[in-house]
Amino acid sequence: MLGTNDFQACHQIDAFHSAQGLSAIVRAIRAAPIEPGMPVPPIMIVSPPVIQAPKGAIAAKFSIDVVARCKGLPTAQRQIATEEVCAYFDSA
Repeated sequence: MLGTNDFQACHQIDAFHSAQGLSAIVRAIRAAPIEPGMPVPPIMIVSPPVIQAPKGAIAAKFSIDVVARCKGLPTAQRQIATEEVCAYFDSA
């Protein structure tokens, strides 16, 4: 369930850019060395629940515009799953 931390205030990216990072992770997993004779493992992308209004101790890590910046993350991650031929699940 990658992507949520991308929207912390120290990272000024949006859903598209977060999904592009996920695509790079999928490609890195597939390129990683594995034991001889073992197949490349299947990958499932699990989209995290949409960030609403951060509360409690972690609230300070997220900026005011976090809801707007993460809008569309499930759609962007589903697109990456399609392009990279991965299973996909929207946990929301």
